[in-house]
Amino acid sequence: MISEDRKYRLKNIIRYILEAFLGSSEKAVIKLGNDSKAKRIYSYFNKRNKKFIGIKRLTISIALIDLSTYSCFEDYRLTIRGKNSADYYKRRCEKKGYTFRSIDRNTFIDEIHEINTSLDVRCGKEMTSEYMNRVTSYNNENTLAYGVFKDNMLVAYTDLSTYNQVIKINRILGHGDFLNDNIMYYLLFKSIESVFELNENKLRYFMYDSFWGNPKGLVLFKNRFKFSSYKVKWLLE
Repeated sequence: MISEDRKYRLKNIIRYILEAFLGSSEKAVIKLGNDSKAKRIYSYFNKRNKKFIGIKRLTISIALIDLSTYSCFEDYRLTIRGKNSADYYKRRCEKKGYTFRSIDRNTFIDEIHEINTSLDVRCGKEMTSEYMNRVTSYNNENTLAYGVFKDNMLVAYTDLSTYNQVIKINRILGHGDFLNDNIMYYLLFKSIESVFELNENKLRYFMYDSFWGNPKGLVLFKNRFKFSSYKVKWLLE
């Protein structure tokens, strides 16, 4: 028997396929650059989906915030405030004493491993060995990393990479024991604020993977931050 979560994911997949091919989804043409890292990510984004023939891995239902539509971070924040909003949950977390700052992941290898292994299942899926195995060192090239702390203990982290016009989330995880304190809202809120402060003229989009097959809770989380679903054409320029 198919679970309600599975039904929701499949319904979403069908919806985004139809939106993409009927032309009703938002569209973007995004330049990734032309260096080696841009070529690697270009190949990854355009790899064929094994289950859905004719669909490339990350070209439809891409979760994006178009940063250019906002004059500054405060302009963006005003769109995510209100009752049960991203801003609301961020403030609740902040009031509980959590703090945010940029980090060097190599300084927090043990703490990151503890976060990665604090839950066996996330978003309805088992954690892969990529997360469960302890990393001995991180390559910080083209990487921005941020963390949320409680009493100087790292309880959530994210790392992002910039490719010309887009900055994308590579990983974003929180410790299972602290998720009820809204640490993920705080982490993403402050990370987006930090990206606005980068003031990179070429940077236009903030990317959080896609909506493809997301469970209901993750879709709600992205919607509260005003991520929209895009059909994207990636360019090497």
